[in-house]
Amino acid sequence: MDNDEDSIEGGYVIMPRNIARDSRNGLMTNPERNLLLWIRLTADVRGVSHCSMKGLADEAFNDKVSNSYINKILRSLKKKRYLWYQDRNGRRGTFEVHLRDWFLKDKVIKDITNLFEKESVKAQSKARWNPGAKPRPISETESQRIVDRRKAITAKFSMNNR
Repeated sequence: MDNDEDSIEGGYVIMPRNIARDSRNGLMTNPERNLLLWIRLTADVRGVSHCSMKGLADEAFNDKVSNSYINKILRSLKKKRYLWYQDRNGRRGTFEVHLRDWFLKDKVIKDITNLFEKESVKAQSKARWNPGAKPRPISETESQRIVDRRKAITAKFSMNNR
């Protein structure tokens, strides 16, 4: 039984009872629960599932659902912190979904709180519109370029009006 082919390591998935409790208490909808359970079943030993919107839409539900519906459920699960994935605006293909409360090989339960903290630090560092901010001064070269363009446009329209 020492052969890797006969090994059952990774053959079982431990499900935390909080999923059933949260579903019964209305903190999670049935579609959210179903999708979360499917993602947990397809995860690797590190608690990471490699999936795509189309794959989840085809495999996780009995009826055909759209990719946008899957995306809506994933966003809700992420907001509730059951799972984490990198923002994917406009991207296709497979992506990693990290699962909370995953029992790792070293008998530690995986926590994904740090992934949300990293994400919030990145979001805070992005420039945001500030209504009280003063516009940056226009450099001499930018100013000259604008003046030259205005002259060219004015000349073109004055020639067309003749």
